[in-house]
Amino acid sequence: MRIERLARAHSLVGWLGFLAFLASGLYLRRGRPELYDGSEVVRALFRANHLYLLAAALLNLLAARVGAAPTLLRTRLRTAGSLALLVTVPLLAYAFFTDPPHGIGDRTLTVTGMVLLLVGVLLLTLTTPKAQDP
Repeated sequence: MRIERLARAHSLVGWLGFLAFLASGLYLRRGRPELYDGSEVVRALFRANHLYLLAAALLNLLAARVGAAPTLLRTRLRTAGSLALLVTVPLLAYAFFTDPPHGIGDRTLTVTGMVLLLVGVLLLTLTTPKAQDP
C-alpha cells in the first residue's frame, strides 16, 4: 500500500476515532446507570475503554505523519504496523460497548485491540529512521 494512502487512512481513522472518543464520553456523561448495574468495576471498565479509544485515535493521527521506509523489508513491516493500527479504532469502539458489561473476566476484544495497538506502534517505531538533528 502506498505511503500516501496509508497516511490518508491513518488521518481519517484517527479523526473518526477522536469523534468516537468524544461521543463515548458524552454517552458516559449521561450517566446511564443501567450500564453499570451498580457495579463500580463495570463503570471503571467503561472509562478505561473510553481512554483506550483516545489512545488508538491519537496514535493513528501520529502515524499519518510517518514518512516512507528506506528498504523493502521495512516498507512491508511498516505496512503491517499501519494495518494493525488502523484496525484498533473500530475494534476498540466496538469493544467499548461489548466488553465492560462482562466484567474483568472476558475482555477479549479490548485485549486484542490493545495488543494490535502495541504491535502497530512497535513496527512503525522500528521501521522509522531516526530524525536528523538540525
